[in-house]
Amino acid sequence: MIHKDTHSIGSAAVLPAGENAALHTARPVVAPAVVARPIMPHSAVQELEYASFGARLLAMIIDMVILNTASSMIQAPFLALMLGNLNPTTMIVGLVAPIFLYGGLAMFYTVWLESSVWQATLGKKILGLRVVDLDGQRITFWKSASRNFNKSISTLILGIGYLMPLWTAKRQALHDRMARCLVIKIRSARR
Repeated sequence: MIHKDTHSIGSAAVLPAGENAALHTARPVVAPAVVARPIMPHSAVQELEYASFGARLLAMIIDMVILNTASSMIQAPFLALMLGNLNPTTMIVGLVAPIFLYGGLAMFYTVWLESSVWQATLGKKILGLRVVDLDGQRITFWKSASRNFNKSISTLILGIGYLMPLWTAKRQALHDRMARCLVIKIRSARR
């Protein structure tokens, strides 16, 4: 059975026998609500100074020192527990718990700080770097979480994802490209 679609000119729709043509008419599509936020002028986006590989590497080393110091403080009580009572259960807890605590601390540290007003971890802040979206705007908590989760992929491919700023036009690592982010150098007001 062929029914003429009354909402489109010159097209026919083939419907199975017994189907009601009224069920197959076009319905208006309502666009989802979008929260407005200021967009940088196009010229300002073009003038972003992308962070160099060396600056990013140094920021990562500073962050690793900070996180490893915190990790040592987390691991000390577990080490004391493990040495005070050497049995299989305390050995497992003493070895596994700090790994999860360190992972949670590292994710919270990077995700929270990169999505904060600073837009940078302490290492990036010290070196005058910021993490922004492709429009040069502050990233959301969830975009930062995505970016930092994607670092596991950069790591799994033998760290090649971390080396990509050496050859990409916007000096983006793999996890930056996947999360649609940039790491930029903050220009000083004295220039």
